[in-house]
Amino acid sequence: MIIDEKLIDDLAALLYIDLDKEEKEQAKTDLNNILEYMNRMNELDTNHIELEFHNIPISNVLREDIREDGLDRGCILANALEKKDGFFIVSNKSGA
Repeated sequence: MIIDEKLIDDLAALLYIDLDKEEKEQAKTDLNNILEYMNRMNELDTNHIELEFHNIPISNVLREDIREDGLDRGCILANALEKKDGFFIVSNKSGA
């Protein structure tokens, strides 16, 4: 892949940024260096390396679902400014 001024202009447009000539040259140099490094990494022989998705052993951290009694409705509604038929009464803040 060739990093040229057109590609830099296209990337700048996608990112909604304005780059002056000096910044474009720096971006071009940086992206070329990144691609060169990635190409060098692709040359490495990694066939003998075992695939790992995590560098530390992990296990399922989810707990078993156990039904428990909820909070007492009367206790919860005790702090309500307004309540009716076991529900909180709140004012309409949406303007609808």
